[in-house]
Amino acid sequence: MKTHMQKDIKFLFNEKKARAAAAFTLSLSGGTLPLEKLQALLYIADRASLGKYATPITTETWYRGGACPVYGTNLVKMFDDGWFRSLGSEKVPVTVVLNGHHDYLYNLSYADAETILHTVWLGQCDRFPAKDGEKKMKGPLATVLSYPEVKDKKQCGKIPFDEIARAVRPKEHFTEEEWLDEVLMSAHSYNSWVLHPLD
Repeated sequence: MKTHMQKDIKFLFNEKKARAAAAFTLSLSGGTLPLEKLQALLYIADRASLGKYATPITTETWYRGGACPVYGTNLVKMFDDGWFRSLGSEKVPVTVVLNGHHDYLYNLSYADAETILHTVWLGQCDRFPAKDGEKKMKGPLATVLSYPEVKDKKQCGKIPFDEIARAVRPKEHFTEEEWLDEVLMSAHSYNSWVLHPLD
C-alpha cells in the first residue's frame, strides 16, 4: 500500500538516449571502462540530472547490484549491440569498449552532455564528496554506495525513482510533495515524448 508521500514515478527506457549517454561517457574515458564503473558514472549522472532538471538522462530503472554497486538490465543488454563490446567472463570483471565513433550527441541535450562531462571529470579525479560538507573525496563506486537510496537496499532490490527524487530534492525550492509532483509531471511528459517522438 502506498503512503500519502509515495508517488508511482516511472520513466520509460529510451534506448537511443541511454546508448548515447554510455557512448559519450566511454568516449570521455578513453573508450573503455569496467562495467561497474560505467554503470556507477551513469547512475551518478542520472541522479544529478534528476535533481537539477527533474528527469534522469538514461531513464534506466536501477537495481542495487552485487558485483556492481548499481546495475541496469536494459543497459547491460545494450552493451553488445554494435556500438559496444564487452570483454571478460564471470570470474573476470567485464569491461565495456566503445566500437568506433558514433554521433552520440545527436540524442543528448546540451544539459545531458554537460552533466555527463562533469560526472566523468569528477570520477577521473575521484572528486565526489564523501558526504555533504565533507572535504574528503572518493571515486564513483564508493560514492554510489554512500547514497541513501542505494546503501540501504538489499542486493537486487529495485531503486524506485521516487526514492532517488527524494534524495536529490532541491530543498530550498520545493517541499517533498511539490518535488515529487514535479518529477511525476516530468515523467508523464517524457513518457509521452518517448511513445510519440517527433522524428
